[in-house]
Order: sequence, then structure tokens, then C-alpha cells
Amino acid sequence: MWAGSGCSDRPTSLQPPGLDYFQDAVDLLPKMDEEPTLEYAQVLCLFAYYSYALNRQNEAYRHIGLALRTCLVMGIHHSLVGKSTFPHSSTKSVATALERERVNRLWWTVYILNQLFSSKVGLPLGISDSDITAEPPGTIPLTEEEEAELYPCRTFVIDAELVKLRHEMTTSLYEYLKIHDVADDELTDPKGGPLVCKVLEYHSKLVYWEHNLPDDLKICIHRDGKVSGLTRRIATIYLCYYQVATVVLRPVLDLVFNQLLAKLSGQTGSHHGLEEADLCLPLSQQVQRVCEQTVADACNMMKVFTWLFEENMITPYNYWDCNHAFSSAVTILMAELMERIVNTSKIRPVPLFYINKEATRTSLDRATKLLEFQEELGSIPAMECMQLLRNLRLKVDGFLQVLQATQTATPSNSTREDGAAGFARVNSSQSSSPADRDHGPLVIQLADSPPRPNSFITSTSTVPTYDCDFNPSPLSSALIMNKDLNIGSNVQPFGNLSSDFTSSLWDSHVSHFEIWNDFEDPLVGE
Repeated sequence: MWAGSGCSDRPTSLQPPGLDYFQDAVDLLPKMDEEPTLEYAQVLCLFAYYSYALNRQNEAYRHIGLALRTCLVMGIHHSLVGKSTFPHSSTKSVATALERERVNRLWWTVYILNQLFSSKVGLPLGISDSDITAEPPGTIPLTEEEEAELYPCRTFVIDAELVKLRHEMTTSLYEYLKIHDVADDELTDPKGGPLVCKVLEYHSKLVYWEHNLPDDLKICIHRDGKVSGLTRRIATIYLCYYQVATVVLRPVLDLVFNQLLAKLSGQTGSHHGLEEADLCLPLSQQVQRVCEQTVADACNMMKVFTWLFEENMITPYNYWDCNHAFSSAVTILMAELMERIVNTSKIRPVPLFYINKEATRTSLDRATKLLEFQEELGSIPAMECMQLLRNLRLKVDGFLQVLQATQTATPSNSTREDGAAGFARVNSSQSSSPADRDHGPLVIQLADSPPRPNSFITSTSTVPTYDCDFNPSPLSSALIMNKDLNIGSNVQPFGNLSSDFTSSLWDSHVSHFEIWNDFEDPLVGE
């Protein structure tokens, strides 16, 4: 498929390669018959995969759902142990061991894609594992010649394991976040609060999975940032691994962000200025490590991408490369913003957690360059991601300019109304609009994003709780709604990220002293 073409394949137009062929294929796709065929299921898998190159995630979900039901009707999700062939008429001719293995792998391909695509749009799978009795790939004895005709079974099984872990973790974690409350001491409990323990438990499973990879499929990231042991196949595995880890860990990072912004709002509402604000959060060691690991995994993703770029192995029209780079960029952007906020305080500018500034800056720049490269070649997902990333960076820059302006502002009683503290005007002679005269504390909130713990901490048992009023704001939605969770039924690709990192935030940048008390604008499309 052209969706995975190499970066040396330059298009002659700004539409994804193969689009005309895809449109012709759609016209040729036969109507759904009463008696489905194996070929029909295979074609639907290709349609679903290519749909991601067009950033049509709902369409991909529908195609793979139809492929799944086609397989169920044919009965290829059941074991053939003790049987000579599949029961359905369209599969009666499947007799040899090689043919049976091909059919078995078709089923598991549909299963993997269904798990992946369902979790990306936050919709049900359509089948329970208890209904599946098909043997794992590679269990049917084959000759060496027959094995050579098929994709290596080992990596096929590894892909299936990782995608299954991804779906189970994101489904469980984000469903949990929707219905539970986060305790006030979640971030300070030295034993780890319920959410932190749940995140650590999931991360330990991921670490265990990676630890048990065959030695020839493992990579080594050296101190200088170089990566050894990579091939395109191994790189794909590790990109997915780091992405899953980041998604699992990110809710804790987002919770820290929310509490920091809430404290910033409260401090600026009761103190004489931002420089006098005490923004120190007494984070537990576990929470600090989770946040550090979240950022480290985002940076590790970009180290793998750097190797791929240097080896000319970037796939410009591959949705997943674009998705991973975007997720990495926004995670790093969030961490850098937290650090900048804390550094504005002169009382106790103590870092919330350690980040390697050089590594994060390099990773963010590389993620941006990678997305720009894909954008220039006509990748539709990259175009949308870059538009969102540019908007985010613009609004974050505006936010930081306002913080800098408030540091130099002189507090005055005249800047307070109804007992609520406000920011001093940057220029007292500047005319103000009615919106400019709204005074009050700096109100900003972002919500639900997950991080990923390391095996560095042993999680304790837990029944986590999350805040029902923990409403997602645009930046955290950029992280979450990038389709790495099962959070809602009507999730659009990247459209769930408000194109407005909050209109009030941008207004603040323009005027240099606007108060952000409407930061939580509704998300577009919600």
C-alpha cells in the first residue's frame, strides 16, 4: 500500500499517493452478499488501513467492523482442532496446512486492526475474547518452504500482544477516569494514590512485556541519544510501545498540570503578583518519577524517529508515524509549560520534577520537523496535526508572554474589584475594552491525560478515584483526544482538540493583561 511508502517516493501532487486507485477500488467494491468470502474480508482490511492515510478514522472503524463480521459469519474465529475444514461453504476449500494458517492469520489480522481502530475512536470492539477459540498464529505445523511464504510469525504475535495490552489498558484506565474522583492527596501520598497505583500497575505490565522480547528485537538507547539494534520493523514495535506507555502514564502528568494551574489561579487571586506566588507542589516521589518517565518516553519516541529519518525510512503517508510524533510533541510541550510557570515564581522556584531541557527541546524540534516533512509531501494527518501544533505553540507562547508581563506589573488596589485580586495593567495609560476590565484570579484548567510508570516502583493495591468535575480542557484534550483512549463514542481524529487553545488565552496575549476566567471553552465537536 502507498500509505507506507518510503520518504524517497516524492508525489507529484499534494494528495496522498494511491488516492485515485483507492477511489476506483471503492467503486468496484461489491455489495455485501449473503455468502461472504475470504477475499472480501481481506479487501476490507486494506480499505480500513488506507483510510487512516486519509485521516478518516470513523470510516476505518466501519470497514474493519464489517471485516470482523464477515469473518464471524464464516466461522474463522473458531478453532479447527479435530476438524478437517471450516464449516462455512466459502471456506470449504481450505484444506492444506498452509491454507489453514493463512485463514488463521487473516482472522488475527482483523482482530488486531479491530482492537487498534476501536481504541482510537473510543468505540466498542464488537466481539468478546470469550467467543474466540482460534489458535494463535504459528501453531499449525508448516514446512520451511511454507513458512517462507508467510510474514514472520514471531513479530506477528508480538504485534498482537502489544495491541491487546494497549486496548485493555486504555479502555480500563480512561473508563476509570470518567467515573471516579481524584482524591486531593493523590499527588502527595508517599504510598501512591489510587490513580498513581493503577498507572504504575499498567506500566509494570508494559515493562514486563518489553523485558521478555527476544534479544534480537530489543534496542539500546545510549547516553548520547543514539539508538542501536534498530530496523524498520523493530522501530515500529518500539514506537508503538513508547506511545502506549505515554498514554498510560499521561493522566498523572495532566493531574499535576491541573493542580499547578489551579494553584496559579488561587495565588494570583489572593497575592500581590505572580512573583510572590508560591507555586510549589509537594509531589510524592512516585508522582515525580511517573512525570519524568512520561516525558522520557516521549523523547525516546523521537530518538527512534531520528534514526528512521537518518536511514531514510520515514513513511510520510503512514498515519501512525504522524500520530506518534504529534503525541510526543504535545506531551513535551505540556512539561515545558509547567516548568516555565514554576520558574516565574521568585518565592520557591522548585522544579516539580526533573526534565532534561536539552533533550526535550531537541525532541520537540524534531517532532515539528518530522510533521512538517510529512505535511510538505501531502500527508493529510500531518497537515491537521501541524495546524493544531502551530496553534498550540502560538497560544502557549502567548500565555508565557502574559506571565512575563505580570512579573513586571506593579500591583495596585485600583486593579482589584469586588475583593478579587487582579493583574496590574502593563501600561496604565493604555485604553481598555469592556473585556479588559474583567478582573479576577488567573483561571486555567486542563484535564485528563495519562503518563506511564516504570518498573522503578511497585504499585500497591488500589481502587482509584477520579474527579467527575475534572473537565478536559483544550491542551489536555490535545493529548487525550488524539485517539489513544476509549473515552467517548463520538471522537473525531484530531478535531476533538479545540482549535482554540482557549479564545480567552489568546485574548490575554493580545492585551497582555486579560484575565482568563473562561479558559475552559467547550471542545469543538463535543
